[in-house]
Amino acid sequence: ILRRLSRRTARGIPANAILTQFVIVNVMLLTATFQSVVNYVQFSLTLCSALTVLGVFVLRWRRPELERPYRTWGYPLTPLIFLAISVWMIWHLLAEQSTRAPSLLGLVTAAF
Repeated sequence: ILRRLSRRTARGIPANAILTQFVIVNVMLLTATFQSVVNYVQFSLTLCSALTVLGVFVLRWRRPELERPYRTWGYPLTPLIFLAISVWMIWHLLAEQSTRAPSLLGLVTAAF
């Protein structure tokens, strides 16, 4: 199924993946409550932001010789604070009774 979704058109557009995402999102919007949609979006955005900031640490550890044209203010304290707040937000979102934690985790697993 992943091979079929990753096929691209002659212009390089992954049309099957986009259409599949469109169908999933519309089914979710039509069948879920507004709050659960907000929870899914919050979970996804917070997780992606945290992984991006975590990537700063990984890149500095694995490739210390790379030129750094942009320096993170307060490194490593500010990214660590951001990561701590992100983990706290994700933890509380998953611990909330109205959140469907397994479906959130399944959504993220499917995305990666």
